[in-house]
Amino acid sequence: MRLTYERKKQKVTGIFVIFLLMTLVIANTGVDLSIAKTDKSKGKGIEKSYEILQESETTTIDTTTDTTTTDTTTTDTTTTDTTTSETTTEDIPPTITSTPVTRTTVSEEYTYDVDATGYPEPTYRLTKSPDRMTIDTTSGLIKWTPTVAQLGDQPVTVKAENIAGKDEETFTIIVEEGAGAPEITSTPPTSITVDELYTYSVEATGDPKPTFSLTESPKGMTIDPNTGLIEWTPTNDQLGDHSITIEAINTDGIDAQTFTIEVLAVEAEIDIDPNSLNMKSQGKFITVHIQLADQVENIDLKTVMLEKIPAVSDQKYGFVKNPEENLLDYDDDGIIERMVKFYRVDVEALIAKMNGETNGKFYQIELTVTGQLLDGTPFEGSDTIKIINKIPNEKKSLGNSEIINSAKDSVYFIFPNYEGKKPSGVKGAKVTDWTAIGYLVGMCSNDQYETTDTDTNTVDPNNGELKVDGKTIVLFGGPIVNAGVNNYEKNKIAPLYYKNVDGVNYWYTSDGKQLDETGLTSSQINSGQDMFVIESFTDNSGNNVLIVYGYGWKGTFAAGKFLKSISSNISSYTDSYYVFKWSDADGDDFVDLNEISNTPIISGY
Repeated sequence: MRLTYERKKQKVTGIFVIFLLMTLVIANTGVDLSIAKTDKSKGKGIEKSYEILQESETTTIDTTTDTTTTDTTTTDTTTTDTTTSETTTEDIPPTITSTPVTRTTVSEEYTYDVDATGYPEPTYRLTKSPDRMTIDTTSGLIKWTPTVAQLGDQPVTVKAENIAGKDEETFTIIVEEGAGAPEITSTPPTSITVDELYTYSVEATGDPKPTFSLTESPKGMTIDPNTGLIEWTPTNDQLGDHSITIEAINTDGIDAQTFTIEVLAVEAEIDIDPNSLNMKSQGKFITVHIQLADQVENIDLKTVMLEKIPAVSDQKYGFVKNPEENLLDYDDDGIIERMVKFYRVDVEALIAKMNGETNGKFYQIELTVTGQLLDGTPFEGSDTIKIINKIPNEKKSLGNSEIINSAKDSVYFIFPNYEGKKPSGVKGAKVTDWTAIGYLVGMCSNDQYETTDTDTNTVDPNNGELKVDGKTIVLFGGPIVNAGVNNYEKNKIAPLYYKNVDGVNYWYTSDGKQLDETGLTSSQINSGQDMFVIESFTDNSGNNVLIVYGYGWKGTFAAGKFLKSISSNISSYTDSYYVFKWSDADGDDFVDLNEISNTPIISGY
């Protein structure tokens, strides 16, 4: 220990002496330090200074160092050389040599031991990784247990680094579901009416048993996380489509189901009158009957619309001013309907812009009526009507009515029934209507088809529309008792239609012209007068139609007798309609043929 100390002491003393000698030499030789600095920048100053220092050191050693000092210097020099050799070992930057594991399963432990070369030994760290992934900074071992929320692609970047440099490896781990992952197996209901309870019990497989949640849902919808039962009562402001997404989840995976629920208005039964609309005929209103079980009296009339057309609301009309009078059993089904009206011109303008389903000379179109109850509950319903773009009835002269000699079962005699379901406003007939049509049936040379206006195979009981085409049709009885006549006149298909104005009975032409000559009051009818009409035309289904009736039953009876009397020369009657008058000349309250005028009150084509 003592020897080592002495050697170190001698070495320090020697270095100090050398420094002093260098200073003296520089001073004695007149070396300019500024030049030395300049020469240093050129690579020469150091060489000159070093030579001087070397000379001084040699001289000093030779003069002052004894054998012991020389030994010490030699020993120190050897030691210094050895140390210099060790610190010059080359540093090597890291290179990652391992290949990553790129697939794993949810809830199972993932490991990857990162290997890298380099000197000194590199350390490791994660610069990009999924939540809860760790790495051992010394060994490079990565560990991670992915959750269900981490299913799919998970990017990872690992870095190895030392003082000489760094290396980086980027890869993606695909996290897959486990064997017990859930699968939703149930099918949801996709519509519900406003204010009704919607329920859907979600079913799913999976081990362990999954839990359920709603990731997308409308306001107010709930789900039981354990049973999967969804419940929801949509409100008035939630009409329309709503997107729903359900998730079933367990430790092995997740499944989702997305669907759309349509919230519907309360369903209403709609009957549009007339159900066959002639775009060329005249009229002021289109009538709609709304049926809502036990709720029609609560309809807010201000909200009712036919497509985008509001209902008539002008208080000058009685049906608006006194709406309670428009609660009626329109179709005789025991359920009250609410009647509302729309301006015909508005409806026709709307229809002109719509496309319907073409059917021969017509096309059909569906019209939707919407509205709200007084509490805001919405309702909606539709009806399909027939649209006639041109005047469908082809006027036909009475003389061309081929009935008596027609082929078997080519003529349909449709009697007005005294009972059974008929359209609103059509009543049961009297036996005299049957007697009148019997005159014509009895003259036929072949058997023909005979039925009533309540035969649902022939006549639609809701509107009186005939279900046959290309036939000859004979209808006795007016629009009040015969459903078929009611349909033809209401839709302005027949040449004339009946109307009572302030207690006076009139016939009008299909374009709305009142025939003043046909005016007859009820008191006149009761005192032994009546009129009857005979009209012939081809309807929109290609049926040749003959309509015969009077204002009262005696007028209809008189028409039957009259037709029988002219059968032999009917070809001379060339107009499409005729109105004749009967007067009880002998006062016996019975119709005699000679009491019928030979000249029509009016006729036309």
